[in-house]
Amino acid sequence: MASNSDTIYYVLSYIKNHPQKVVTSAKKYNNSVEMFLDDDVRVGNAEIYFPDQKLEVNRMASEFLSKNSELLDFFYHQTDVDDQPYNELWITTGHITAKHKYLIDLSFE
Repeated sequence: MASNSDTIYYVLSYIKNHPQKVVTSAKKYNNSVEMFLDDDVRVGNAEIYFPDQKLEVNRMASEFLSKNSELLDFFYHQTDVDDQPYNELWITTGHITAKHKYLIDLSFE
């Protein structure tokens, strides 16, 4: 499991500020948001957070949640459970090379 980093913050901020660059998939779970970002977007530490044809799962530290609550709440309001508090955030990322997309899945617990 990779450690928390500014990379995750950057990617989430980019997605929020450039919604035209993101494809959101149909909801599979009430507490999650799954998005796809073109892989031509420059991302720091892509080899760690977006490994080719693999998934990277990262449980974000409570400090990350409190420090970035406004940004995370933006995504949480896209779930079907946004009226309940969340205490954990799991982020699954990966690189789908054939589709030239980065996968970002946010699961709020």
